[in-house]
Parts: sequence; C-alpha cells; structure tokens
Amino acid sequence: RIMDHLLCTGPHLVDLGALTPFWYLFQVRENIYDIMEKYSGARLTYSCVRIGSMPFELYPSFADEVEAVLKALEPSIDEVRRLVERNRIFYDRCYNVGAISPADAIRYGFTGPCLRATGLEYDLRKAEPYYLYDQFDFSVCVGTNGDTYDRFFVRVYEMLESAKILRQAMARLKALPADPPPAEGAKKAKGFKKVAPPAGEIYDSLEATNGELGYYIVSDGSAKPYRIKIRAPSLCNFSAIEPMAEGGMIADLVSVLGSINVVGGEIDR
Repeated sequence: RIMDHLLCTGPHLVDLGALTPFWYLFQVRENIYDIMEKYSGARLTYSCVRIGSMPFELYPSFADEVEAVLKALEPSIDEVRRLVERNRIFYDRCYNVGAISPADAIRYGFTGPCLRATGLEYDLRKAEPYYLYDQFDFSVCVGTNGDTYDRFFVRVYEMLESAKILRQAMARLKALPADPPPAEGAKKAKGFKKVAPPAGEIYDSLEATNGELGYYIVSDGSAKPYRIKIRAPSLCNFSAIEPMAEGGMIADLVSVLGSINVVGGEIDR
C-alpha cells in the first residue's frame, strides 16, 4: 500500500508541475525496492507470496531495514505536506476539482481511497477483516469533498496508517520463536495439483491499494472453472472520469486522472 501510494502521489505532483516533492517520496520507494530485491532477487517483478507462507526465510537485517524505511517515510511525508497542503497553486488545481458525491461514487462502484475521499468510511480490512487486520490498531482515512484534493491526502494519511500497521506486525514477528513450526497452510502446500471443486460459485475480495479486488468463480464440478470474473477497482473508479471532468478545464483532467491512480492493466478489457 505504501509503495502504491508513493507511486500515485509523487507522479501526481509532477503532473501538476511540482517536481521537488516527488523526490522526497520516491527515494523512500527506492529503499523499499532495495528490501524486496535483497529478499527475492528481483527489484520490480518480485514474487514473495506462497500459499500459507513465504518462499524464503527473512534475512537477518530485514526488521532493521523495514524500520529504517518507516523512519524515512514519516519525515518525507511531513515535508510534502508542508510543501503542498496549503500551497495556493496545488489547492487551486485540486480543491473542488473532479468532485463526486458519496451517492454517485457508490453508483459508479467506487471503492478504496476514491470512495473514502467522499467521506464514506468503508474499508474491507475493517468491514470484513481478513489475515490479521482485526488484530491491528489503525484508522480508516476519509475525506469530505470527494475531490482531487481529498483523494490525494487520503492516500497520504493511509501511508502513515500503513506504517503503524507495519510496526505492529514487526513487533509480532520479533516475538515469534526463533524456529517457529510451519503454518498449517504451508504444511499442505507442497505443490499445486489439479482438483475438481464441487459445483457452485464463490466471491471473495480484499482491500487492494486502489479498492476492492474481488474474484467471482463459478465451478461446474470439473477441474477447470466454468467462469472467472475479476472485479478490478481501477475499472470502476475510472468509469466516472467523464462526469468528474465535466464543466472543468482540460488541465483539470490531468489533475483528476492522477488522483484516481488508474492501473492500465485493470481497465484494458
């Protein structure tokens, strides 16, 4: 979530002509890349998740490097806030630009930061907790106007909440025994094999960085799914770009588009 929001807020500022704040944010993202590269061997196209576990043991300095990133993140965000929060140009380019009401946001299928910017406190990590989110202390960040300004700062404050979650997670990790037994899921997940689930349907989702990422799967009882539908948040969020830009200037479209944080692969249907 931190990596995604850094990639959204930093280039968004560049799109609006503010280059200096970008460097405060992107340096932190580079430091996160260093950790992922050291752990997985890949800097950008890394794969670190396995069913029930992780592929490798964490290296000895992992916790210290994560804490160093978090310590760098907070002052960087504070610098960016002081540079743009009350900046006249940024304010004029973002405040009341691309505003959408809570009712319209729901109608278009908004989720994630774009929905919470309208003032609706909806986050699957709180509404339908999964993993260990119900055991972490964090707040859901919301806006008031549903405009570009609020979408930007919802993500800014979400990064600080994510840092809070990470510190709690690292404390739990340090409290584990030196050689913990493998998780139940990891015991069973020795490899993938073809199975034929019973006929039926299921939908499950999580709070991805841009909103609700869901999978609807229909089984006819065979080893191959009858149908799979992926509910990608960017496709829904992007669907409202026309009414959000209506009545504004062409330059406003740049500001609005940056605040939606569209992932191209999710809308290429």
